[in-house]
Amino acid sequence: MVGRVLTNRQVVKRDGANYELLGYEKLTPQQVQELKNACDRKLAEYVARRGDLIWEHRRRSTGYVSGTLRYDVLKNAKFRCELCGVPADERALEVDHITPRNKGGKDEISNLQALLQPQRDEAGPR
Repeated sequence: MVGRVLTNRQVVKRDGANYELLGYEKLTPQQVQELKNACDRKLAEYVARRGDLIWEHRRRSTGYVSGTLRYDVLKNAKFRCELCGVPADERALEVDHITPRNKGGKDEISNLQALLQPQRDEAGPR
C-alpha cells in the first residue's frame, strides 16, 4: 500500500520489484543520510507503538487450503471469477477467503470464493 501511495504522489517509481526515489540523484550525501535517519526514526516509532501486532496478520493468515477444497470452490464457481465472470481459461483464478483468516475466517467452502488472480500491476489490498 505504501508503494502505491508514494507512486501516485510521484515520490517514487516502481522498477520491477523495487521502488526508486524520484530525484534521489540530486540529493547531497548529507541529505541522503538525513532521509535515512528520518526513515529509521519513523520505523522505530511505528514498531514501538505497535510491537508484535505488526506481524499478527501474517501469523493468522498462514495456512494451507487443500487442493481438493480449492477444486471444489472452483467447480462450484463453474471455473469463473465470482466477481466478474471471466473464465479460468482466459485468466488464472485463485481461491480467496471471503472473511480473511486474520479476521477469524475459516477454511470452509462457505467462506471461500473464486476470484481473478491479481496481476503484477494490480498489487495491493483487495
